[in-house]
Amino acid sequence: MGTKTVKKKKNTPLTRLSGALKYFGGEINPNKETSQGQNKALGLTMLARKNRISTKIFPKTGRPWKNITSDSFSLSIFSQTGSGILRASVIVSKKVARTAVPRNKIRRRIYSILRKEISACPQNMLLVCYVKKPALEKSFSVLETELKHLLRKI
Repeated sequence: MGTKTVKKKKNTPLTRLSGALKYFGGEINPNKETSQGQNKALGLTMLARKNRISTKIFPKTGRPWKNITSDSFSLSIFSQTGSGILRASVIVSKKVARTAVPRNKIRRRIYSILRKEISACPQNMLLVCYVKKPALEKSFSVLETELKHLLRKI
C-alpha cells in the first residue's frame, strides 16, 4: 500500500490573477500590466482621494438633501459648502456581509463605478452610497447599470 502524492498548484502571479478573475468576475485587460496589482488588472481602481469623503467632513448629523433608493443601493446626497468637487463614500455594513472580504469586494466595485461616472454628476455635494444585501449576488455590469440609473436621478 503506497501513499498517494498530490500535486500542488504553483503559486505564481498568473495563477493568483486567474483566481482573482474568477472571484471578481472580470476579464484581464491586456493593455494593463499585472504588476500594478490584481485590482488594476481587473479594471477595479479606487476613486481618487480628493473625491472621497474623509472622516472629518463625513456627514454625521443633519438630514440629507435627497435620498434615492433601489434594490441594491441607497444614495444619500448632502449639500457641501466650500470646495466645488463631488465627494463620495461607500458604506457596506456587517448586516450585508459578515466577513470583510465580500464587504471590501463590493466596496471596490462601487468605487470603480463611481470613478467612471463622477464627471457626469453635479459637483459641490457629498454622495454616500449605502449598499444593500441584494448587491452581493449581482454581477458587476448589473451593478453598474443600476448605479448609473440612480446617479442620473440626482
